[in-house]
Amino acid sequence: MGKSIYKVGQLVHCSGSFSRGGFGNIVSITDSKSGELYSEKEVITGYGDKNTRVDIEVDIIATTKDLWDITSDVVLLDEKIRTVYDPHNVIPVKLSDFEMFYKIALDRMNNKLDFIRKHSVTRDEKIDIILS
Repeated sequence: MGKSIYKVGQLVHCSGSFSRGGFGNIVSITDSKSGELYSEKEVITGYGDKNTRVDIEVDIIATTKDLWDITSDVVLLDEKIRTVYDPHNVIPVKLSDFEMFYKIALDRMNNKLDFIRKHSVTRDEKIDIILS
């Protein structure tokens, strides 16, 4: 919910229950009522009647199961799939966000590994380590 700026050519991640999702580039942004085309548009979502009424046409170039799951593969498509999405199903992809998320995920995984290393040794193994 909130405001996002969408631009033609921008990399986005799309999802939706009735259409194929994944990474793609915006091809066009069209006002749903007037048909006016935009090269850049600030879009409001999550505010009911105040929502911006636009259709965002995207060329899907790669699929992935989940945008934020670091274990989810990105599969490049042989051919682009052009699909029209509602703004609710289009998330702008920002490299800085992914770099930050990647760092947080690595830090948390390292913390888990450290915890497991520290607490997975049995009493007998600890004694063996001390005696050797």
